[in-house]
Amino acid sequence: ASQARTRRRTAAGAMGWFALRGAVAALGAALVALAYVVCIALAKAHDTYTGGLAMPYFSDTGRDKPAYYVFAAMIGTACILLIIFFTLQYVYMRRYFAAANRAAGCRNATALLFGIPGAICGLLLAVFSTSKSSTIHNLSAYIYFVCIIIWTSINMSMYGSLSAVFQQHRRRNGKRWLVFLLLVVAFILYIPVGLALATWEELLLEDCWEQLSFEYCEEHWVEGTNETDLFDYSNDLSTNLMRSSSQFACIMSIMLFILLAAGDPALPDTDGGSGSAGSFVNGKAGQQAKGASEVARN
Repeated sequence: ASQARTRRRTAAGAMGWFALRGAVAALGAALVALAYVVCIALAKAHDTYTGGLAMPYFSDTGRDKPAYYVFAAMIGTACILLIIFFTLQYVYMRRYFAAANRAAGCRNATALLFGIPGAICGLLLAVFSTSKSSTIHNLSAYIYFVCIIIWTSINMSMYGSLSAVFQQHRRRNGKRWLVFLLLVVAFILYIPVGLALATWEELLLEDCWEQLSFEYCEEHWVEGTNETDLFDYSNDLSTNLMRSSSQFACIMSIMLFILLAAGDPALPDTDGGSGSAGSFVNGKAGQQAKGASEVARN
């Protein structure tokens, strides 16, 4: 009876953090998507300058108040939720793989070591705007995307090992691969290719006066120069449009990948077993024991 109660408490605890993992993943992804929609709407309503792009860079839409408050609050909160999610994802994968599987443990720990700094950089880019702290913002953004794509790649390899054993994961693998490939293509176009090809420059004060109000230009004027802290993409609209569209695809594919994780199947041992799911000590000796050995080999 005592052992049965212990197993029930263990199972309840596992289901608790598993439910939290799904909730923070879904809420974080939803906040990013909502922030994008709200910032675009506010930018249009307040005639925010976005460099002449039909599809503006996300950061440009959240540069000016009041959109800045939405951008900083929603993206900042989403990144805090991502830190929680990355930690729980580490626990999720750890419980699937046997403790003796050092290769899987190394992959899992490496994913965590990239995921959390990436989310922290996301928090920094949310707080530091492109106009007042462009260097910090841009550097944080690049580190964020590099860290997150590494985290995603490592998790794809681990999901691949799971899908070779578990039918529940195998059914979701096609969607996961589709989102992952979209992310990889968008990332390549946005950062390595986009940065190599795209050009832009600071908007000159006299050009600002021709397009925008005097008060708006004065607010963004860089004292002691004839420039503003706004970016003008008009000399290379097509390449910058490719970059901004790729940025959008990159952000949304990351959120879709995380959203897919929110719907992951529960651990095999949440029905009352003990030990890690990688050990599969839950009374289902046949298929589960075979699964354990196959996962350990992967």
